[in-house]
Amino acid sequence: MTTSAPPDHAAPAARPRPLGASRRARRRRRRFAVGGLFVAIVLVAVAVGLAANRSSTTGSAPTTTLSVRADFSANWQSVVGEAAIRTRVGPTNPDRLKTVDGDFTALVPGQTFENLAVRGTIRVTASNVTIRNFTARNVEIAPDAREITLERGRLDGLGNPKNTTDGVSFNDFTARGLEISRQIDGFKAMGNVTIEDCWVHDLNGLRGPGTGAGDYSHNDAVQVSVGSNVAIRRNRFERPGLNSAVFVDADQGPISNVLIENNFLDGGTFTLYVIKSRSAPQNGMPEDVVVRNNIFGSAAIYGAATIGPGVTFTGNVTEQGRPVTAKADDESQ
Repeated sequence: MTTSAPPDHAAPAARPRPLGASRRARRRRRRFAVGGLFVAIVLVAVAVGLAANRSSTTGSAPTTTLSVRADFSANWQSVVGEAAIRTRVGPTNPDRLKTVDGDFTALVPGQTFENLAVRGTIRVTASNVTIRNFTARNVEIAPDAREITLERGRLDGLGNPKNTTDGVSFNDFTARGLEISRQIDGFKAMGNVTIEDCWVHDLNGLRGPGTGAGDYSHNDAVQVSVGSNVAIRRNRFERPGLNSAVFVDADQGPISNVLIENNFLDGGTFTLYVIKSRSAPQNGMPEDVVVRNNIFGSAAIYGAATIGPGVTFTGNVTEQGRPVTAKADDESQ
């Protein structure tokens, strides 16, 4: 015979759960699921990072400074290597040049002079003059001439190892594709000057009384002694003689706004100087000078660079891609 449980032992009737409690439970479940997914993503990322790090340190060569520079070719030889620069300098038609005995003077404003083999000096006395496809000993620009363009030329001391001219002087010119050798200085750049895709090499280093301070010639591929707005880019300067590839020293007046970038620079005592003048310290330290993304060779006697305060020196490396550190010039403080 079947009996029923006493009323006080009977299972209580199920009560409906409040609607708010059900929603809270669902929200907790969602938070747990999202949290678990986030943890899983983090763990996967960490594992991938560790694997990549192991691969980079054991399986592949480290990236060099050159290969990560966005504004300069990773293969610098194709930009400023000697073989590459030879194709971008000198007259494009050397067999068709008209010989000019002695000196040549460009005295007509706005004219273009082309295809000249000048056996002496080219003198420019007018403004807005272009000289293209030429050879000469050197180029002298008059102080009041403006906006001079020199393209695809070769300036040589003409076989005289004691030649004391400068390749191009002094201001308000653009030089592209020039080869300069056997001079005292390659360029004297005294304001409003752009020098691009040029090759200066094997300058005449002279010693003895009368050759310069200390009885030696202070040769520079580019010398900036006064002025503003000088840009020097994509050039090759080597074997510059007895001073430097680029020398920025305000011994003739204040200097400002100088850009030196994407060049190959080599040789000299220090290859690059940007300093307060020893002879005219009242002109102050050159201002707004930027030296960036240049390749420095190893032929300097004392080191790659000496700079004073305020010079931006960044992205400069050796031929092997190692960073170059400039020496601070104590006397420029």
